[in-house]
Amino acid sequence: MKATIRVPLEAYEFIEIEVEGKTLHEIKQISDEMKMLVSQEVEGHNVKDWAEIRNKYLETGEIEIEDLEGCNKWQKLVINEIKKTFKKFKNDN
Repeated sequence: MKATIRVPLEAYEFIEIEVEGKTLHEIKQISDEMKMLVSQEVEGHNVKDWAEIRNKYLETGEIEIEDLEGCNKWQKLVINEIKKTFKKFKNDN
């Protein structure tokens, strides 16, 4: 059985996940686990601030320590991936 789970983040924002489960109970359990995970990680920068911080980092390669400390786990993951990309391009040139 396939299902699409929408986990709300903020107003008008959600994560959409396609899952497979053998029973409706199994899919409900996956949905509950995802909602619990997201609720623990939602803190961080709001959408507008996050976009500004991310775009500034992409343009300059620099991020303020206060901005980095305010990131949630997923936002830090994005920053680290950008950092790795910068490093790779630098090493390739």
